[in-house]
Amino acid sequence: MSETVLERLHQSLLLILDEIDRICRKHHIQYFLDSGTALGAVRHGGFIPWDDDADVGMLRAEYERFLRVAADELDPQFFLQTRETDPDFFKFSAKIRLNNTFFPEERNEGTSVHQGIFVDIFPFDYINDDEKKAISDIKKSRRLYMLWGLRHRHPQNERFFRKGIRAIMRIIPEDSIERKCIAHFQKYNDKPTNTLVSYSYKMNGYMILYFKRDDMYPSTDIQFENRQYMIMNHYDAYLKRMYGDYMQLPPEEKRKWHFDGDIRFD
Repeated sequence: MSETVLERLHQSLLLILDEIDRICRKHHIQYFLDSGTALGAVRHGGFIPWDDDADVGMLRAEYERFLRVAADELDPQFFLQTRETDPDFFKFSAKIRLNNTFFPEERNEGTSVHQGIFVDIFPFDYINDDEKKAISDIKKSRRLYMLWGLRHRHPQNERFFRKGIRAIMRIIPEDSIERKCIAHFQKYNDKPTNTLVSYSYKMNGYMILYFKRDDMYPSTDIQFENRQYMIMNHYDAYLKRMYGDYMQLPPEEKRKWHFDGDIRFD
């Protein structure tokens, strides 16, 4: 990806972030810049120079309220992508897509899913305050996500065993699997704890990530590319848990883009 394309991509992502921020502030919905977007805000005052995506997080109740409001208020140049609005979209999180653009993702090849430039919106759910139980729940969620993904993703080069599991999963009614996933993800939301998790995180398989609610809420403002967006109030604790010594720049060979395909802006 050339620097010119990356700069245009950043401008498109800012359009989406501006719209999310506009709706959230109008309706008093708290969100926070998430993952590498939060890191970029703190370390670079904006995008990580080589980053090509953007992420936002919300507590489940705020997330659900945002989806209801955005369905009516989102500017027509954007598309709210959920399982309800896009039949081929199988994730349990949401995206705001920029219409009339194209951002290639390998997992979407061969589908009719909307593939515009996007910002991910991750719901955060309560999880058990007991560390062992929290880790057990996170590992179970990964197994559920793997099975759900096998049911929905188009087969690629894979071993016989995975093909067999995929065939079995496609026999089971979809709504039955979906209910099981949602029940697991949200089982503590009616009895809030002081620990949060985003089951939608796609970190490497060795990282077990959960956060103190008091570190995530309430949100506070931070400068991001000459704008004011929201971030978790104790972002230092969050970033240390995510990245360790987060102010240390990675070696140049690890400063890579996530995707390197034919991004189209028109």
